[in-house]
Formats: sequence, C-alpha cells, structure tokens
Amino acid sequence: MKLKSRFHGRLAAGLGLLLAGSLALSGCAQSGGDGGSGAGGDAAANLELANQKVEEYSSFDQVFPTLEPFEAVKGSADVISMGNAAAVVALNAQRTVEAFQAAGWDVRGPLDGEFSPPVTSGFIDAAVADGRDAIVGVSLNLQDMKESVQNALDAGLAISCVMCPYFQDLADAGVMYATIDFEGQGEILAWYMIQQSEATGKMMSLEDTGSYATVLRANGFNRIVTENCDTCELMENLAQPSADIGLPGPPQWSAFLSANPPGDPLYVNSMADVVGLPMVKTLQSIGRTDVYIGGFDADAEAIDLIKQGDTPFIGTVALPYFFGDWAGADLVIRKVSGAETWDASKLPMQLITLETVSEFTEFVPEGDWQAAYKEAWGL
Repeated sequence: MKLKSRFHGRLAAGLGLLLAGSLALSGCAQSGGDGGSGAGGDAAANLELANQKVEEYSSFDQVFPTLEPFEAVKGSADVISMGNAAAVVALNAQRTVEAFQAAGWDVRGPLDGEFSPPVTSGFIDAAVADGRDAIVGVSLNLQDMKESVQNALDAGLAISCVMCPYFQDLADAGVMYATIDFEGQGEILAWYMIQQSEATGKMMSLEDTGSYATVLRANGFNRIVTENCDTCELMENLAQPSADIGLPGPPQWSAFLSANPPGDPLYVNSMADVVGLPMVKTLQSIGRTDVYIGGFDADAEAIDLIKQGDTPFIGTVALPYFFGDWAGADLVIRKVSGAETWDASKLPMQLITLETVSEFTEFVPEGDWQAAYKEAWGL
C-alpha cells in the first residue's frame, strides 16, 4: 500500500488494550531531569514546549493510508483475542471476524486466548493442524508464543496482529502488524500531563511487566518527563497486574493512595483507559481531588468522563482500533492472494484533551472507510 492520497480522520475511538503480568508495588519518588519539582529548572520554558507538543498531537487532521485494489482470493482464517473477558478486546476481535465475513472468507472466532500464552499457542497450533490459511491476533504478545508462531509461519500461514507490541524479529520472520507506536503513545500523554501540571507536578506511570505495551507506554512517558521537565517530579512506576484490574481499587492503587496521603497534585499514566476508569472511581469514593488520570485507547466511558470536565480523568491518546481490525484482515488476505502487502505498523494516534473532546467521536478515517476495504477486495 502506498500513501498516494489521504483519509483525514476527524474522528477517533481506538479501544483499549487489556494486558497481563505482575510487578512489585512502589511509591518512592525520584527527581526528573536535573532535579525534582522546583529544583532550579525553568518551568515557563518547559510549559511552552509542552503547549506546542499538545497542539501538535491533538490535531484532528490525522492521515490514514489509501488502499490499493488487488485480486483477492477466498480462504480461511482464525481470529484469536488476547482475552474475551476484556470487553474492548472482544469487541475488536469480533470486528475482525466481521471483516473476514465481508470478504467472503471462512472465519473462526473470536477465539478466547484467556490472557494465557499456552491457551493462545494451542489455538495457533490448531490452525496449523486444521490447514487454515491465516491467523489474526488481537492485542496478543506474540513474543510469548514464539515457537507456535514460527511453526505456523513455517507451515505457510499468513499471520497479522492487531494493536500488538511490535517485535522486529517476528516481523523479519513474516508476521505483519496493524498497530501503533506504544512508546510514542506514552510520550504524547506525558506532554499533556506536563502541560496540565504547568510543568511543576508530580508524575507517575503504571505498568504491567507481563504486558509489553504497558511497559513501552511507561518508558515513553517517563523519558519525556525526565528529559523535558526538570521542574517536575517523576515517581517510580506502580505495578498493576492485569489480573487484578477487575478487583475493587484495584488493590495496588488503593494501597498506593493509602501510602501517599493528599498533597501536591499528582498526574498519572494509568497504562490503559480500562485501568484508569476504576482508578478514578476509587479517587471519587474517598474524596481525593489531588490526583489526575490520563489513559490510552479512547474507550467510550473514558471519553464520557473527559467530556464531563469535572472528574479526575482528563485525557487519553486514541488509537484506530476499528480501522486496524480491518487492516489486520486486509494484510493476510493480500498475503494469501499473492498481492503486495503494506506497512501498517505505525498507524496514526491522536491526543484527546479537555479542550478537544467535544469534537471527538471515533478514530477512523472520514467517510465510508469499510467500503474502501471492500472495494480493494473487489466486492
């Protein structure tokens, strides 16, 4: 696919990634950049740069690729989600199934990976044994099932992964990605939080070491704060195992709040909207007004909270999940058809702020973009 023309996405509602793993709880502070809050830096200069970055990343003039037509063949595919218990993952896995149905393919799924690499590997192995033509994973950490992935590639299956962390070695082996730059996503949120704190706040990231996407988001967030806000205070990451997200609090967040009573404003990268939402409810239930939450994916409930304007949830970074679902299907259809594929590994993103949220719907290209896919498939 070539970027011969544009789709301008004024819309956006990427949907959240739910992730898995564990880490140790920590709430100790370390200074960002050359020093902690008020440690001799130039807050005005830091804020000016953050204002520029926020304006850039919150633009609604995002560019999507144009699809080139090809002679599509019919085939068979399995769609495997990271875990159907995560509503947003299940929704987008179902949207991927619907893309294959629109193309006239024999499709199975969404198959529930249950947040378990062994379960997911079993589905991949079954696709090979059953002679399927293709596999599309949704929010998978393919590195955790590398042997099964390589066996499937060796057997001639086409594999793509939607909104999955990118691994160069797997890409070199033949895996195709319809995803975004997760580290860049963390960087975008960091600039917004620096702006909202007027470059003088405390900053902190949540992460789950079992979920590479959350680690990358935290890395990007922390780097921007460290390198560009020496008047901010960067705290150590807080561990948030995905397995505990559905529990009240979640417990790790409740423990952090108990250990860190109200004080200077704290601006938090929640690692995903699906995590930030219960965090906000906990803050509201105990009356904390000194903590502000930012997230990723532009979940509908997160957008509603930002629109209210009087909640701790103040921003999110949207990704084009729905468009990516169809891109994941498109890539494997092209591969099986012997057509040229395209690089969908860095799809656009958009910052949604308190100021821009009223203009926001869903992050997809303008117009009937699904019809554009169907037209490319000769339908």
